[in-house]
Amino acid sequence: MIPFDQLLKEFIQTKHISIAAMINHTKIDRSTVYKYIGGKRIPSSEHVKLLASFMNLTPKEEEDFFEAYHILKIGEDVFYQRKNVEDFILNFPQPAKDRQEYQGLFARETASAMSPCSSEKIFKALHTSMEINNCVCHLLLRETHKQQGKIALFLQPDYDFLFCLLSAALSPKSAVEISHIFCLSNALQFTSDHKLYNLLYLEEILPVFMNALDYHVFYYYDNLDSHFHNFNGFPCFILTEDEAILCTADYQSGIFIREKDTVSMLWKIFEDYKEKCRPLFQTIDSVAEECEILGNLDWYASQTYVLQSEACLIPFITDEMLSKYIILNKEEKQKLLPFIKSFIASRKSTLSNENMRIYHTQKGVLDFLASGRLLEIGDDFYHPFSLSDRFGLLHSLYSHLSLGYSFLLQGNLKELPHNFHLCVNASVGYLLFLDCYGKQNYLLFREPVFLSIFLDYLASLDEKHLCSREEYQSYLEKVLADSPVKTALMHKSQK
Repeated sequence: MIPFDQLLKEFIQTKHISIAAMINHTKIDRSTVYKYIGGKRIPSSEHVKLLASFMNLTPKEEEDFFEAYHILKIGEDVFYQRKNVEDFILNFPQPAKDRQEYQGLFARETASAMSPCSSEKIFKALHTSMEINNCVCHLLLRETHKQQGKIALFLQPDYDFLFCLLSAALSPKSAVEISHIFCLSNALQFTSDHKLYNLLYLEEILPVFMNALDYHVFYYYDNLDSHFHNFNGFPCFILTEDEAILCTADYQSGIFIREKDTVSMLWKIFEDYKEKCRPLFQTIDSVAEECEILGNLDWYASQTYVLQSEACLIPFITDEMLSKYIILNKEEKQKLLPFIKSFIASRKSTLSNENMRIYHTQKGVLDFLASGRLLEIGDDFYHPFSLSDRFGLLHSLYSHLSLGYSFLLQGNLKELPHNFHLCVNASVGYLLFLDCYGKQNYLLFREPVFLSIFLDYLASLDEKHLCSREEYQSYLEKVLADSPVKTALMHKSQK
Protein backbone atom coordinates (compact mmCIF):
# COMPACT_ATOMS: atom_id res chain seq x y z
CA MET A 1 0.00 0.00 0.00
CA ILE A 2 1.38 3.42 -0.99
CA PRO A 3 1.72 5.75 2.05
CA PHE A 4 -0.99 8.41 2.37
CA ASP A 5 1.21 11.45 1.62
CA GLN A 6 2.72 9.78 -1.48
CA LEU A 7 -0.73 8.78 -2.72
CA LEU A 8 -1.97 12.35 -2.24
CA LYS A 9 1.02 13.68 -4.22
CA GLU A 10 0.42 11.10 -6.96
CA PHE A 11 -3.24 12.09 -7.35
CA ILE A 12 -2.33 15.80 -7.46
CA GLN A 13 0.27 15.16 -10.17
CA THR A 14 -1.58 12.64 -12.35
CA LYS A 15 -4.87 14.55 -12.21
CA HIS A 16 -3.16 17.95 -12.71
CA ILE A 17 -4.83 19.34 -9.61
CA SER A 18 -4.23 22.98 -8.65
CA ILE A 19 -3.26 23.09 -4.97
CA ALA A 20 -4.55 26.69 -4.80
CA ALA A 21 -7.93 25.57 -6.12
CA MET A 22 -7.94 22.66 -3.66
CA ILE A 23 -7.27 25.06 -0.75
CA ASN A 24 -9.98 27.41 -1.94
CA HIS A 25 -12.55 24.62 -2.33
CA THR A 26 -11.86 22.71 0.91
CA LYS A 27 -11.23 25.82 3.07
CA ILE A 28 -8.29 23.99 4.68
CA ASP A 29 -5.42 26.23 5.79
CA ARG A 30 -2.66 26.48 3.13
CA SER A 31 0.19 25.46 5.44
CA THR A 32 -1.87 22.52 6.71
CA VAL A 33 -2.44 21.20 3.17
CA TYR A 34 1.29 21.35 2.44
CA LYS A 35 2.00 19.51 5.70
CA TYR A 36 -0.40 16.76 4.59
CA ILE A 37 1.38 16.55 1.21
CA GLY A 38 4.78 16.48 2.90
CA GLY A 39 3.77 13.81 5.39
CA LYS A 40 4.38 16.11 8.36
CA ARG A 41 0.84 15.99 9.79
CA ILE A 42 -1.93 13.41 10.04
CA PRO A 43 -5.17 14.90 8.66
CA SER A 44 -8.56 14.66 10.34
CA SER A 45 -11.12 12.32 8.80
CA GLU A 46 -13.20 15.34 7.82
CA HIS A 47 -10.29 16.87 5.90
CA VAL A 48 -9.65 13.55 4.14
CA LYS A 49 -13.28 13.48 2.97
CA LEU A 50 -12.97 17.07 1.68
CA LEU A 51 -9.75 16.28 -0.21
CA ALA A 52 -11.22 13.12 -1.73
CA SER A 53 -14.36 14.99 -2.81
CA PHE A 54 -12.37 17.70 -4.55
CA MET A 55 -10.09 15.28 -6.45
CA ASN A 56 -13.03 13.43 -8.09
CA LEU A 57 -11.55 10.01 -7.36
CA THR A 58 -12.80 6.81 -8.93
CA PRO A 59 -14.36 4.29 -6.49
CA LYS A 60 -11.09 2.25 -6.46
CA GLU A 61 -8.95 5.37 -5.97
CA GLU A 62 -11.21 6.54 -3.15
CA GLU A 63 -11.00 3.12 -1.47
CA ASP A 64 -7.18 3.19 -1.69
CA PHE A 65 -7.09 6.79 -0.44
CA PHE A 66 -9.16 6.08 2.69
CA GLU A 67 -7.34 2.81 3.30
CA ALA A 68 -3.99 4.62 3.16
CA TYR A 69 -5.36 7.21 5.58
CA HIS A 70 -6.51 4.59 8.09
CA ILE A 71 -3.13 2.85 7.89
CA LEU A 72 -1.45 6.20 8.57
CA LYS A 73 -3.77 6.85 11.51
CA ILE A 74 -3.65 3.48 13.34
CA GLY A 75 -0.63 1.68 11.88
CA GLU A 76 -0.35 -1.02 9.23
CA ASP A 77 -0.50 -4.07 11.53
CA VAL A 78 -3.57 -2.87 13.44
CA PHE A 79 -5.32 -1.86 10.20
CA TYR A 80 -4.84 -5.27 8.57
CA GLN A 81 -5.66 -7.09 11.80
CA ARG A 82 -9.05 -5.35 11.99
CA LYS A 83 -9.64 -5.81 8.27
CA ASN A 84 -8.93 -9.54 8.65
CA VAL A 85 -11.38 -9.84 11.55
CA GLU A 86 -14.10 -8.08 9.56
CA ASP A 87 -13.47 -10.30 6.54
CA PHE A 88 -13.63 -13.38 8.81
CA ILE A 89 -16.97 -12.25 10.25
CA LEU A 90 -18.58 -11.34 6.93
CA ASN A 91 -17.34 -14.53 5.24
CA PHE A 92 -18.00 -16.82 8.20
CA PRO A 93 -18.00 -20.42 6.89
CA GLN A 94 -21.37 -22.08 6.52
CA PRO A 95 -22.25 -25.81 6.70
CA ALA A 96 -21.68 -27.54 3.36
CA LYS A 97 -25.02 -27.60 1.49
CA ASP A 98 -23.92 -30.30 -0.95
CA ARG A 99 -22.35 -32.52 1.69
CA GLN A 100 -24.16 -35.69 0.55
CA GLU A 101 -22.97 -35.15 -3.01
CA TYR A 102 -19.38 -34.74 -1.82
CA GLN A 103 -19.65 -37.85 0.36
CA GLY A 104 -21.00 -39.93 -2.52
CA LEU A 105 -18.21 -38.79 -4.81
CA PHE A 106 -15.64 -39.48 -2.08
CA ALA A 107 -16.99 -43.00 -1.57
CA ARG A 108 -17.11 -43.81 -5.31
CA GLU A 109 -13.65 -42.49 -6.06
CA THR A 110 -12.06 -44.41 -3.21
CA ALA A 111 -14.05 -47.64 -3.18
CA SER A 112 -10.86 -49.65 -3.58
CA ALA A 113 -9.69 -48.34 -0.22
CA MET A 114 -12.38 -50.42 1.49
CA SER A 115 -10.37 -53.59 1.09
CA PRO A 116 -8.85 -54.86 4.36
CA CYS A 117 -5.53 -53.32 5.28
CA SER A 118 -2.70 -55.65 4.25
CA SER A 119 -0.32 -56.92 6.93
CA GLU A 120 2.56 -56.36 4.52
CA LYS A 121 5.07 -53.77 5.72
CA ILE A 122 5.21 -50.77 3.40
CA PHE A 123 7.47 -47.73 3.26
CA LYS A 124 6.62 -45.81 0.12
CA ALA A 125 7.97 -42.49 -1.11
CA LEU A 126 5.35 -39.94 -2.21
CA HIS A 127 6.82 -37.60 -4.82
CA THR A 128 3.96 -35.21 -5.64
CA SER A 129 1.01 -33.50 -3.98
CA MET A 130 -1.28 -35.70 -6.11
CA GLU A 131 0.28 -38.86 -4.67
CA ILE A 132 -0.08 -37.48 -1.13
CA ASN A 133 -3.72 -36.49 -1.73
CA ASN A 134 -4.56 -39.92 -3.13
CA CYS A 135 -2.86 -41.61 -0.19
CA VAL A 136 -4.64 -39.37 2.34
CA CYS A 137 -7.99 -40.07 0.69
CA HIS A 138 -7.57 -43.85 0.96
CA LEU A 139 -6.16 -43.68 4.46
CA LEU A 140 -9.08 -41.60 5.80
CA LEU A 141 -11.75 -43.73 4.15
CA ARG A 142 -10.32 -46.95 5.57
CA GLU A 143 -10.27 -45.47 9.08
CA THR A 144 -13.71 -43.86 8.99
CA HIS A 145 -15.37 -47.18 8.13
CA LYS A 146 -14.06 -48.86 11.26
CA GLN A 147 -16.36 -49.20 14.25
CA GLN A 148 -14.02 -47.10 16.39
CA GLY A 149 -11.51 -45.38 14.16
CA LYS A 150 -9.04 -42.75 15.23
CA ILE A 151 -7.08 -40.18 13.27
CA ALA A 152 -4.29 -37.92 14.48
CA LEU A 153 -3.27 -34.78 12.59
CA PHE A 154 -0.05 -32.94 13.34
CA LEU A 155 -0.06 -30.20 10.74
CA GLN A 156 -1.19 -26.66 10.08
CA PRO A 157 -4.78 -26.01 8.90
CA ASP A 158 -3.47 -24.96 5.49
CA TYR A 159 -3.78 -28.33 3.75
CA ASP A 160 -6.85 -27.45 1.68
CA PHE A 161 -7.44 -30.92 0.22
CA LEU A 162 -7.50 -32.60 3.64
CA PHE A 163 -9.80 -30.02 5.21
CA CYS A 164 -12.16 -30.17 2.25
CA LEU A 165 -12.52 -33.92 2.92
CA LEU A 166 -13.05 -33.38 6.64
CA SER A 167 -15.53 -30.53 6.26
CA ALA A 168 -17.64 -31.77 3.34
CA ALA A 169 -16.85 -35.27 2.12
CA LEU A 170 -16.41 -37.24 5.34
CA SER A 171 -19.66 -38.60 6.75
CA PRO A 172 -20.50 -37.24 10.21
CA LYS A 173 -22.05 -40.65 10.97
CA SER A 174 -18.61 -42.26 11.02
CA ALA A 175 -17.42 -43.25 14.48
CA VAL A 176 -13.93 -41.87 14.01
CA GLU A 177 -12.29 -39.62 16.61
CA ILE A 178 -10.04 -36.92 15.14
CA SER A 179 -7.35 -35.25 17.24
CA HIS A 180 -5.52 -32.31 15.70
CA ILE A 181 -2.45 -30.43 16.94
CA PHE A 182 -1.33 -27.25 15.22
CA CYS A 183 0.75 -24.19 15.89
CA LEU A 184 -0.62 -20.71 16.51
CA SER A 185 1.55 -17.69 15.88
CA ASN A 186 2.88 -16.14 19.08
CA ALA A 187 2.75 -12.72 17.40
CA LEU A 188 0.69 -10.95 14.74
CA GLN A 189 2.07 -12.69 11.66
CA PHE A 190 0.66 -12.02 8.21
CA THR A 191 0.93 -13.74 4.84
CA SER A 192 2.42 -11.86 1.90
CA ASP A 193 -1.06 -10.57 1.00
CA HIS A 194 -1.73 -9.27 4.54
CA LYS A 195 -3.85 -12.20 5.76
CA LEU A 196 -3.57 -13.01 9.46
CA TYR A 197 -2.32 -16.59 9.85
CA ASN A 198 -4.27 -17.37 13.02
CA LEU A 199 -7.59 -16.24 11.56
CA LEU A 200 -6.96 -18.19 8.34
CA TYR A 201 -6.44 -21.31 10.45
CA LEU A 202 -9.62 -20.68 12.43
CA GLU A 203 -11.57 -20.23 9.21
CA GLU A 204 -10.21 -23.54 7.92
CA ILE A 205 -11.10 -25.68 10.95
CA LEU A 206 -14.59 -24.32 11.70
CA PRO A 207 -16.26 -26.20 8.78
CA VAL A 208 -15.01 -29.46 10.33
CA PHE A 209 -17.06 -28.68 13.43
CA MET A 210 -19.96 -27.78 11.15
CA ASN A 211 -19.72 -31.24 9.61
CA ALA A 212 -20.52 -32.66 13.08
CA LEU A 213 -17.37 -34.78 13.27
CA ASP A 214 -15.83 -35.91 16.57
CA TYR A 215 -13.05 -33.34 16.22
CA HIS A 216 -10.71 -32.14 18.99
CA VAL A 217 -8.21 -29.33 18.45
CA PHE A 218 -5.06 -28.63 20.47
CA TYR A 219 -2.57 -25.83 20.01
CA TYR A 220 0.86 -24.54 20.97
CA TYR A 221 2.71 -21.31 20.17
CA ASP A 222 5.70 -20.75 17.94
CA ASN A 223 7.05 -18.45 15.25
CA LEU A 224 5.36 -19.77 12.12
CA ASP A 225 7.92 -18.52 9.63
CA SER A 226 10.93 -20.01 11.41
CA HIS A 227 9.13 -23.23 12.35
CA PHE A 228 7.44 -24.24 9.10
CA HIS A 229 9.17 -22.41 6.28
CA ASN A 230 12.77 -23.47 6.87
CA PHE A 231 14.47 -26.77 6.03
CA ASN A 232 12.54 -28.95 8.48
CA GLY A 233 12.30 -32.24 6.61
CA PHE A 234 8.91 -33.80 7.39
CA PRO A 235 7.33 -31.61 10.10
CA CYS A 236 3.76 -32.83 9.39
CA PHE A 237 2.16 -36.22 9.84
CA ILE A 238 -1.24 -37.95 9.63
CA LEU A 239 -1.85 -41.12 11.63
CA THR A 240 -4.46 -43.84 11.76
CA GLU A 241 -4.36 -47.00 13.83
CA ASP A 242 -2.38 -48.90 11.20
CA GLU A 243 -0.86 -46.31 8.86
CA ALA A 244 0.97 -43.00 8.72
CA ILE A 245 1.89 -40.32 6.25
CA LEU A 246 4.86 -38.04 6.90
CA CYS A 247 5.08 -34.99 4.67
CA THR A 248 6.75 -31.66 4.09
CA ALA A 249 5.10 -28.41 5.19
CA ASP A 250 4.01 -27.66 1.61
CA TYR A 251 2.46 -31.17 1.16
CA GLN A 252 4.49 -31.75 -1.99
CA SER A 253 6.41 -34.84 -0.91
CA GLY A 254 6.28 -37.41 1.85
CA ILE A 255 6.45 -41.02 2.98
CA PHE A 256 3.62 -43.52 3.44
CA ILE A 257 4.21 -46.01 6.25
CA ARG A 258 2.43 -49.23 7.10
CA GLU A 259 4.59 -50.85 9.76
CA LYS A 260 3.32 -51.53 13.27
CA ASP A 261 6.32 -50.46 15.36
CA THR A 262 6.89 -47.24 13.39
CA VAL A 263 3.22 -46.24 13.53
CA SER A 264 3.13 -47.00 17.28
CA MET A 265 6.20 -44.83 17.81
CA LEU A 266 4.55 -41.93 15.93
CA TRP A 267 1.39 -42.32 18.04
CA LYS A 268 3.50 -42.11 21.20
CA ILE A 269 5.16 -38.93 19.88
CA PHE A 270 1.74 -37.47 19.07
CA GLU A 271 0.32 -38.24 22.53
CA ASP A 272 3.43 -36.75 24.18
CA TYR A 273 2.99 -33.59 22.11
CA LYS A 274 -0.72 -33.44 23.00
CA GLU A 275 0.12 -33.49 26.71
CA LYS A 276 2.16 -30.32 26.20
CA CYS A 277 -0.60 -28.53 24.27
CA ARG A 278 -3.85 -26.86 25.28
CA PRO A 279 -7.33 -27.52 23.92
CA LEU A 280 -8.41 -24.64 21.68
CA PHE A 281 -12.14 -25.07 22.35
CA GLN A 282 -14.43 -26.39 25.01
CA THR A 283 -17.53 -27.77 23.31
CA ILE A 284 -20.95 -27.64 24.97
CA ASP A 285 -23.07 -30.71 24.27
CA SER A 286 -26.37 -30.33 26.13
CA VAL A 287 -28.98 -27.77 27.16
CA ALA A 288 -28.16 -28.26 30.86
CA GLU A 289 -24.44 -27.80 30.17
CA GLU A 290 -25.13 -24.71 28.05
CA CYS A 291 -27.24 -23.09 30.78
CA GLU A 292 -24.84 -24.02 33.56
CA ILE A 293 -21.56 -23.03 31.88
CA LEU A 294 -22.73 -19.87 30.12
CA GLY A 295 -24.88 -18.79 33.05
CA ASN A 296 -22.03 -19.11 35.54
CA LEU A 297 -19.33 -17.40 33.50
CA ASP A 298 -18.48 -13.90 34.70
CA TRP A 299 -19.40 -11.87 31.63
CA TYR A 300 -19.69 -8.64 33.62
CA ALA A 301 -16.32 -8.11 35.31
CA SER A 302 -14.92 -6.52 32.14
CA GLN A 303 -16.30 -5.06 28.91
CA THR A 304 -18.16 -7.80 27.04
CA TYR A 305 -19.26 -7.64 23.40
CA VAL A 306 -21.86 -9.75 21.61
CA LEU A 307 -22.06 -9.68 17.82
CA GLN A 308 -24.96 -11.57 16.23
CA SER A 309 -27.62 -11.26 13.58
CA GLU A 310 -30.60 -11.55 15.92
CA ALA A 311 -31.57 -9.13 18.68
CA CYS A 312 -31.00 -10.12 22.31
CA LEU A 313 -34.51 -11.28 23.26
CA ILE A 314 -33.83 -14.07 25.75
CA PRO A 315 -33.95 -11.66 28.77
CA PHE A 316 -37.61 -11.01 27.98
CA ILE A 317 -38.78 -14.64 27.90
CA THR A 318 -41.29 -15.17 30.72
CA ASP A 319 -42.07 -18.27 32.79
CA GLU A 320 -45.40 -18.40 31.00
CA MET A 321 -43.61 -18.58 27.64
CA LEU A 322 -41.37 -21.37 28.95
CA SER A 323 -44.43 -23.42 29.90
CA LYS A 324 -46.06 -22.72 26.54
CA TYR A 325 -43.21 -23.46 24.14
CA ILE A 326 -40.63 -25.80 25.68
CA ILE A 327 -40.86 -29.41 24.44
CA LEU A 328 -40.02 -31.45 27.54
CA ASN A 329 -41.58 -34.34 29.37
CA LYS A 330 -42.29 -34.07 33.09
CA GLU A 331 -38.99 -35.59 34.16
CA GLU A 332 -36.97 -33.38 31.79
CA LYS A 333 -38.80 -30.27 32.98
CA GLN A 334 -37.94 -31.01 36.60
CA LYS A 335 -34.32 -31.49 35.66
CA LEU A 336 -33.78 -28.69 33.16
CA LEU A 337 -36.15 -25.85 34.04
CA PRO A 338 -34.04 -24.62 37.00
CA PHE A 339 -31.00 -24.37 34.68
CA ILE A 340 -33.03 -22.59 31.99
CA LYS A 341 -34.56 -20.08 34.40
CA SER A 342 -31.13 -19.37 35.89
CA PHE A 343 -29.76 -18.85 32.36
CA ILE A 344 -32.55 -16.41 31.47
CA ALA A 345 -31.98 -14.57 34.77
CA SER A 346 -28.29 -14.18 33.92
CA ARG A 347 -29.26 -12.76 30.53
CA LYS A 348 -31.67 -10.32 32.23
CA SER A 349 -28.78 -8.94 34.23
CA THR A 350 -27.30 -7.68 30.95
CA LEU A 351 -30.08 -5.12 30.77
CA SER A 352 -28.51 -3.04 33.55
CA ASN A 353 -24.89 -4.02 32.98
CA GLU A 354 -22.76 -1.08 31.83
CA ASN A 355 -20.04 -3.44 30.60
CA MET A 356 -22.28 -5.23 28.07
CA ARG A 357 -22.69 -4.16 24.43
CA ILE A 358 -24.81 -6.25 22.06
CA TYR A 359 -24.81 -5.64 18.30
CA HIS A 360 -27.43 -7.06 15.93
CA THR A 361 -28.92 -6.48 12.47
CA GLN A 362 -32.23 -5.41 10.95
CA LYS A 363 -32.36 -8.70 9.05
CA GLY A 364 -32.05 -10.58 12.34
CA VAL A 365 -35.18 -8.83 13.62
CA LEU A 366 -37.13 -9.74 10.48
CA ASP A 367 -35.83 -13.32 10.50
CA PHE A 368 -37.09 -13.75 14.07
CA LEU A 369 -40.49 -12.33 13.15
CA ALA A 370 -40.69 -14.73 10.21
CA SER A 371 -39.52 -17.88 12.04
CA GLY A 372 -40.16 -17.37 15.76
CA ARG A 373 -36.74 -18.95 16.35
CA LEU A 374 -33.65 -17.78 18.26
CA LEU A 375 -30.20 -19.20 17.48
CA GLU A 376 -29.34 -19.50 21.19
CA ILE A 377 -32.18 -22.00 21.66
CA GLY A 378 -32.02 -25.32 19.83
CA ASP A 379 -34.90 -25.92 17.39
CA ASP A 380 -35.70 -29.37 18.81
CA PHE A 381 -36.07 -27.91 22.30
CA TYR A 382 -39.08 -25.63 21.78
CA HIS A 383 -41.97 -24.72 19.52
CA PRO A 384 -41.60 -21.45 17.54
CA PHE A 385 -42.98 -18.40 19.36
CA SER A 386 -46.45 -17.34 18.27
CA LEU A 387 -46.74 -14.22 16.16
CA SER A 388 -48.18 -12.19 19.03
CA ASP A 389 -45.33 -13.26 21.36
CA ARG A 390 -42.73 -12.42 18.71
CA PHE A 391 -44.03 -8.87 18.60
CA GLY A 392 -44.33 -8.89 22.39
CA LEU A 393 -40.63 -9.73 22.77
CA LEU A 394 -39.71 -6.95 20.34
CA HIS A 395 -41.90 -4.50 22.28
CA SER A 396 -39.93 -5.46 25.41
CA LEU A 397 -36.66 -4.80 23.58
CA TYR A 398 -37.98 -1.43 22.40
CA SER A 399 -38.96 -0.40 25.94
CA HIS A 400 -35.41 -1.13 27.15
CA LEU A 401 -33.50 0.77 24.43
CA SER A 402 -32.80 3.68 26.78
CA LEU A 403 -30.53 1.39 28.85
CA GLY A 404 -28.01 1.57 26.01
CA TYR A 405 -26.71 -2.01 25.91
CA SER A 406 -28.20 -2.89 22.50
CA PHE A 407 -27.03 -1.45 19.14
CA LEU A 408 -28.25 -1.80 15.56
CA LEU A 409 -25.65 -2.47 12.86
CA GLN A 410 -25.40 -0.76 9.51
CA GLY A 411 -22.79 -0.54 6.73
CA ASN A 412 -20.93 -3.77 5.91
CA LEU A 413 -21.96 -5.45 9.15
CA LYS A 414 -25.67 -5.21 8.40
CA GLU A 415 -25.02 -8.26 6.18
CA LEU A 416 -23.77 -10.27 9.16
CA PRO A 417 -24.31 -13.99 8.45
CA HIS A 418 -27.28 -15.43 10.34
CA ASN A 419 -25.19 -18.45 11.40
CA PHE A 420 -22.70 -16.29 13.31
CA HIS A 421 -22.78 -15.42 17.00
CA LEU A 422 -19.71 -14.16 18.90
CA CYS A 423 -19.49 -13.27 22.57
CA VAL A 424 -16.14 -12.14 23.96
CA ASN A 425 -14.43 -10.30 26.81
CA ALA A 426 -10.88 -10.17 28.15
CA SER A 427 -10.93 -13.65 29.71
CA VAL A 428 -13.36 -15.82 27.74
CA GLY A 429 -15.35 -15.97 24.53
CA TYR A 430 -17.49 -18.31 22.48
CA LEU A 431 -18.61 -18.84 18.91
CA LEU A 432 -22.12 -20.18 18.37
CA PHE A 433 -23.23 -21.58 15.01
CA LEU A 434 -25.32 -24.38 13.52
CA ASP A 435 -23.83 -27.57 12.08
CA CYS A 436 -24.93 -29.56 9.03
CA TYR A 437 -27.85 -31.02 11.02
CA GLY A 438 -29.02 -27.62 12.28
CA LYS A 439 -27.70 -28.44 15.75
CA GLN A 440 -26.12 -25.72 17.87
CA ASN A 441 -22.35 -25.67 18.29
CA TYR A 442 -20.89 -23.71 21.19
CA LEU A 443 -17.11 -23.40 20.99
CA LEU A 444 -15.86 -21.80 24.21
CA PHE A 445 -12.32 -20.39 23.96
CA ARG A 446 -9.82 -18.65 26.23
CA GLU A 447 -6.91 -18.40 23.80
CA PRO A 448 -5.42 -14.89 24.33
CA VAL A 449 -4.63 -14.13 20.67
CA PHE A 450 -8.23 -14.70 19.52
CA LEU A 451 -9.65 -12.89 22.54
CA SER A 452 -7.46 -9.86 21.89
CA ILE A 453 -8.11 -9.50 18.15
CA PHE A 454 -11.90 -9.93 18.48
CA LEU A 455 -12.00 -7.53 21.43
CA ASP A 456 -9.90 -4.94 19.60
CA TYR A 457 -12.19 -5.07 16.57
CA LEU A 458 -15.44 -4.76 18.53
CA ALA A 459 -14.08 -2.09 20.87
CA SER A 460 -13.03 0.04 17.90
CA LEU A 461 -16.15 -0.30 15.74
CA ASP A 462 -16.38 2.77 13.55
CA GLU A 463 -19.51 4.93 13.66
CA LYS A 464 -20.18 3.90 10.06
CA HIS A 465 -21.11 0.45 11.39
CA LEU A 466 -23.67 1.65 13.96
CA CYS A 467 -27.06 3.32 13.66
CA SER A 468 -27.73 6.20 16.01
CA ARG A 469 -30.04 5.59 18.96
CA GLU A 470 -32.73 7.62 17.18
CA GLU A 471 -32.39 5.54 13.99
CA TYR A 472 -32.57 2.32 16.00
CA GLN A 473 -35.68 3.46 17.83
CA SER A 474 -37.30 4.63 14.60
CA TYR A 475 -36.59 1.27 12.94
CA LEU A 476 -38.22 -0.75 15.73
CA GLU A 477 -41.21 1.61 15.80
CA LYS A 478 -41.69 1.07 12.08
CA VAL A 479 -41.46 -2.73 12.39
CA LEU A 480 -43.84 -2.86 15.35
CA ALA A 481 -46.39 -0.56 13.67
CA ASP A 482 -46.10 -1.94 10.13
CA SER A 483 -49.48 -3.54 9.39
CA PRO A 484 -48.37 -5.03 6.02
CA VAL A 485 -45.51 -6.84 7.79
CA LYS A 486 -47.90 -8.24 10.42
CA THR A 487 -50.45 -9.26 7.76
CA ALA A 488 -47.81 -11.07 5.65
CA LEU A 489 -46.41 -12.89 8.68
CA MET A 490 -49.88 -13.84 9.90
CA HIS A 491 -50.72 -15.25 6.45
CA LYS A 492 -47.43 -17.21 6.37
CA SER A 493 -47.95 -18.62 9.87
CA GLN A 494 -51.44 -19.89 8.93
CA LYS A 495 -50.15 -21.89 5.97
